[in-house]
Amino acid sequence: MPFIDINGLRTHYQELNPSGKETIIMIHGIIANLAQFYLTIAPELSSSYRVILYDIRGHGKTDMPASNYKIDDFNEDLLLLMSVLKIKKAHIIGFSFGGLIALKFAFKYPKRIHKLGIIECPNPIRPTFETAQEHMKEDENSKNPTDKFKDRLKQRTLKLMNTTTITQDIDADKDIDNESISQLKPSTLLLYGTHSDCYDMATRLITHAPNTTLKEIDGDHYFIMTKPSLVSLELKKFLSEPVYA
Repeated sequence: MPFIDINGLRTHYQELNPSGKETIIMIHGIIANLAQFYLTIAPELSSSYRVILYDIRGHGKTDMPASNYKIDDFNEDLLLLMSVLKIKKAHIIGFSFGGLIALKFAFKYPKRIHKLGIIECPNPIRPTFETAQEHMKEDENSKNPTDKFKDRLKQRTLKLMNTTTITQDIDADKDIDNESISQLKPSTLLLYGTHSDCYDMATRLITHAPNTTLKEIDGDHYFIMTKPSLVSLELKKFLSEPVYA
């Protein structure tokens, strides 16, 4: 199980198809881990690309610091990850809160990105943890008592929310305005569910961001779990298209 040191944190990552010509870095959502991609779209994408998955700070098998959970902190982690793994430039794909990390990374470091894939990125104007907590309660009510994985995830989530500053840091970090979105440089694909509760952000992005394409997929916020082949197909088509200046 590979780990690297990023900003003093023991960080868990996985690499698929190390010999791939181009690299994709994938950023999972809040209260999740890299399995969100490893068990859905990463295997298919790795047939054509080198794929890097990692557990963001406080999540999965990565260390959980007591503070420093602003998007800038996640951005600096991503930048150092690329440095440690000697990745000069990559396609960046983010799901949900990972989409916010990817979006802000693109504002700060556009030259480090080939193309950008944003999947179900929420609107930062709304409290980020509201939806996450609702989904956790739904899981609790419907979970199989023998499902130890969900129990472990729930316990780690409660620890993250109760012993760190992540809730305060993330919910106070609402500085992605429309002017910033209009300066987005990488070619960007937006993937949103037809029944998404984050569609207000899709509207903002497609209205204000240049070089952006919106694709709708039948489903709710978690369509990557129900339609991984379709999501992989859309991403591979987008990533293989030439970029025109």
